[in-house]
Amino acid sequence: MQPKVLLFDSETQLPVTKQVISFLEEPTASTAVPHALFKLPVAEWQQSPVAKQLGRPAAFGSAVLLTLWARHTAAVADARCEIQVDVASGKRRVVVLEKQDRDAIGSWPCVPKASKVHEKSTHADRAKVQVIVKGDMDIALMTFYLHPEFKLPIEAPRAEAAVSDTQQRSWKWDGGETMHFFWAVRKVIPGEGGNARDGGADARPNMELQERELAVCVTGTCGLVLAIKVPVLVNNVPAMPDEEVVYEGTPKVKAKAQPKKS
Repeated sequence: MQPKVLLFDSETQLPVTKQVISFLEEPTASTAVPHALFKLPVAEWQQSPVAKQLGRPAAFGSAVLLTLWARHTAAVADARCEIQVDVASGKRRVVVLEKQDRDAIGSWPCVPKASKVHEKSTHADRAKVQVIVKGDMDIALMTFYLHPEFKLPIEAPRAEAAVSDTQQRSWKWDGGETMHFFWAVRKVIPGEGGNARDGGADARPNMELQERELAVCVTGTCGLVLAIKVPVLVNNVPAMPDEEVVYEGTPKVKAKAQPKKS
């Protein structure tokens, strides 16, 4: 409705114009204009490779973390080693508690603190995990990487008489600590030196990375089965009490020097 100026007669003071109010009629079935409609390609989208890829990294990464979390909660019960810290240098070492036969020790790359997987990584000590879809579906492979995590608990203040006793310690737990054997086992690189401890001979590698496969099943109409392939540190020779466990790492590949531009 547009406003209109009203005019009045100068003598009679009566309005000579009036405000006209009009309303639009509601369209009826007979007068309504038909709307043009089109159908969205939902079915085609759901079957497209792009749509099938949506959410896959997050879903598969969660399956990896679930698998490792299960190993994390069971790790203490079957512990066959202990982690020791050198008071002077602060360096860590993992030693065997009692004699172990070959393949008796298995240490998993758990990351309960970070709870994160990486789709790409250049970390020197990364651990590679693979996820495979098994069954009637097309086999889809994804690779993730785990980064090392290790943090000691906070040491509580000790009485003066106990300071000299390196074994008598109390700890404060604040939830920030993470201490899995996998990330504490020392890695030795052949030919690079620095592999000996306490001035002795070079450490003998007695652990190796072995691939273990675990299954994650999603029940229901889809019946999805994921195979999670995880590297596990396993002793490839018998281990004796108080023997340090170490594994042989891969030498770093030096980048080729780029020729200088003239």
